[in-house]
Amino acid sequence: MGYVANILSTKRRLRRGVSFLDVKVSRDLIRAPITVTHVAPPGEDSHPIGTDQPVCVALQQSGRVAAVGYFDPVNAGKTTPGEKRFYARNAAGVVFAEVWLRDTGAVEITNAFGSIKLGSDGAVNAVTPAGSFGMDAAGVLTASVTSLSIGNAAGSMTLSAAGVWTINGVTIDPAGLVTATDFVAGLVTLLTHVHSAGLYLSQGIGNPVTGTSGVGQ
Repeated sequence: MGYVANILSTKRRLRRGVSFLDVKVSRDLIRAPITVTHVAPPGEDSHPIGTDQPVCVALQQSGRVAAVGYFDPVNAGKTTPGEKRFYARNAAGVVFAEVWLRDTGAVEITNAFGSIKLGSDGAVNAVTPAGSFGMDAAGVLTASVTSLSIGNAAGSMTLSAAGVWTINGVTIDPAGLVTATDFVAGLVTLLTHVHSAGLYLSQGIGNPVTGTSGVGQ
């Protein structure tokens, strides 16, 4: 037969080289407190807090009692049938972070400052205090950020908070003004290629031009 108790304290201990979480509980005001063994599903590491109420069951032949589950009287459940939700709390029972596996196939990770959501269609959306970005199921990326930086060993692209793009040394300001060391069109470097001396047609008039391009004589 099992019973519901109140938690007095918790402590991790080693018994025969194995780590256990012991939970000291009080069943009522008449019986003396006892220490029970915390058990949980495989692959899950959850530590109860003082507001939880363990369901305690006696273990046959061992003389020990195990806490096989807990009620959380502070936080109401939110899941619908088939869903799974993990959440972390502080000692007062306030939820600070959670992972929610929805029955639609969506996954949501949230805390007080941001979230990451994986949609049932594979779309991803992330929200931070300073901005957000996402990629839909078709691979289209959208972002609303203070600044942006993308790069690898061969090149980089940044967007400053002032709206200036810098792409491998070329800058483009918000008005569209481009600044660069040089421009290449086909096989011609537009800013620094050299003309041979001679007459060149400019607006229908033959003008002698020497030196670097763009310099008229």
